[in-house]
Amino acid sequence: MVNQMEATIKVQITESDDAKHRYVLYKEWDNKKPSCTIITLFPGSAELVITDTTQVLITNHLYQLGYGAFYSVNLFSKIGIANRGQKAFTNATNKTNDEIILGCVEKSKTVIFAWGSLPEKNKVVRQRVEVLLSKLDTYLDKCYYLTEGEGDKYYHPLSAKIRHEWILKPVGNNKSDR
Repeated sequence: MVNQMEATIKVQITESDDAKHRYVLYKEWDNKKPSCTIITLFPGSAELVITDTTQVLITNHLYQLGYGAFYSVNLFSKIGIANRGQKAFTNATNKTNDEIILGCVEKSKTVIFAWGSLPEKNKVVRQRVEVLLSKLDTYLDKCYYLTEGEGDKYYHPLSAKIRHEWILKPVGNNKSDR
């Protein structure tokens, strides 16, 4: 006997008119299950059909965690800032990015901070995190950060320490948790 299975994944990208900023990459495979917003650093090379390792890992883990969709958004929305150094983050986001992040957060059951350790090393990134966290203040009850379970470090999906297992810890309401 032969068993045939099928799945359809809907992918949508929202970007600026000039295609210099990607605001959200949305994937949905089951609209009956909850959605999640995951916030990483900046857009990678993923597109509608072409995917990158970060998006593969996000999709796989969120599927395993029981989600049916996710909004992949970024602290910085400007495309092409990877590997350009610290100055690349200056002016690499805009008001539209924040508005879209907030809209995605409102539609999601869970929000995952997955920007890794760069805010500890880069002043511009740290300031950006602080600005975004102030805007998300009313949503902190559904915010978690991606970690390996040993400590309180934030991880990015590409980190070798969490590639095979995601542990989500609640962000909490005091700034020392962030």
